[in-house]
Amino acid sequence: MGRARLLPWGGFLVLLAGCAAVQRMQELQGTILPEGPVLEKLLSHEERITSLKALADMKITRGGESLRFQEVTLLRPPSHLRLEALGFGGFPTFILATDGEWLYAHFLLSQEFIRAKVTPNNLFALTGLRAAPEHVIRILSGLPPLSPRGGILKSLNDGTRTWLETDAGSFQQRIWLDDEASIKAGELYQEKVLTLTFTFEEKTNQQGIAFPHRITLEKPLEGLVVEVIYQSVELGAPTPLSAFTLSPPNDGSTRVLDLGS
Repeated sequence: MGRARLLPWGGFLVLLAGCAAVQRMQELQGTILPEGPVLEKLLSHEERITSLKALADMKITRGGESLRFQEVTLLRPPSHLRLEALGFGGFPTFILATDGEWLYAHFLLSQEFIRAKVTPNNLFALTGLRAAPEHVIRILSGLPPLSPRGGILKSLNDGTRTWLETDAGSFQQRIWLDDEASIKAGELYQEKVLTLTFTFEEKTNQQGIAFPHRITLEKPLEGLVVEVIYQSVELGAPTPLSAFTLSPPNDGSTRVLDLGS
């Protein structure tokens, strides 16, 4: 697959690409606790966060350089996403969307349209962020990248830290909980190698859910930090499936690229 024109933040990320030392998952010794009430609460939140519409301030940092912009976010976890980056006057300058099968990118200013199958490599080609799209969508929705179902709850012997570990085949997850059994941070591993970390902060009550208004996602191997600050959030917002698919403009001047798989 040839490299497509990158989204504005994608070009920024690729130009600053670097590498870091591999961090492997360390076994944490702790007391196993009954997970029933905690797991029930986490799964209840997951079932209730069915969609989200938000206005967000974005900051992407790598190698000491930062890029800032504002975007409108529409999410339907775990597979549907629409991001509209806003330019001068609040008008969209580009749109990224996925319906769970295809990724779409529309550059309104340069009149380019790209379609590609949903894969981590294609997400990287379009945005510079190498991750499974469903993991990113869940984190942006205030959820851990993997469902906590089947997780094991542990606590340090002094009770100062409590966490839930989940093993889902090639992926492993460790999420850290606060005193209210709400997620405050987490780590995602692939084949026991750390692939991303995240934190949930500045939580407010949204329809009975402690929803984070500040989400930080970090890719340690790439030295990448993505900060999302939600200025407004509507949970359960209407999310028609048509919002997550894009069609190239029929204007005769837009360049269309189909990357396939």
